[in-house]
Amino acid sequence: MNISLSKKDILWSYIGTILSMGANLLMLPFLMYYLDDDVLGLWYIFASIGAIATLFDFGFGVTFARNVTYAWAGARELKKEGVEFTQNSEPDYKLMKKVLATCKIIYGIIAVVALVLLLTIGTRYVMFVSSEIKGYTHIIAWIIYAVAVKSLLWVLCLFFERSW
Repeated sequence: MNISLSKKDILWSYIGTILSMGANLLMLPFLMYYLDDDVLGLWYIFASIGAIATLFDFGFGVTFARNVTYAWAGARELKKEGVEFTQNSEPDYKLMKKVLATCKIIYGIIAVVALVLLLTIGTRYVMFVSSEIKGYTHIIAWIIYAVAVKSLLWVLCLFFERSW
C-alpha cells in the first residue's frame, strides 16, 4: 500500500491543527470584553468539561480511521495484529460497513455514558459553581452544551454508515 504525501498535504494538516488549537485563543479577547466575570468563569468551566468529555474517545477515532483506510486500500480481513490484503486493491465496502457499524455501537455506548455523567455530575457541578448567577439560562445552556458535546461523534458515525 503506497500512501504519498505532498508538501501541500502537510501544510493543510498544520493549518488545521493551528486553527483548531487557536480558536479559543482568538475568541478570548471577545469573551473577556463582552461577558461578565461570573459568566466568563462559567464559559471556562464549559470548555474544560467539554475537553475532558472528548477524552472519552479512548483513541477509538484513530483506530477506526486506520481500519477504514485499510478497507479502502483493499484489505479483506482485519486481524488482532496485522491486516490480510489480497492482490486486488479495490475497496472492500462490506468490510467498511462492518467497521462503521462497530463505530456506531462503540460511540453510541460512549455517548450515552458520557451524556449521563455530564447531565448528572456535570449539572450538579455547574449549579454549584454558578450559584451567584441569577436565572436559569446558564443551566439550559449547559444542558444543550452537554448533549452537543457527546452526540456529535455518534451522529457522524451514523451518517457515515448510512452513506455506504
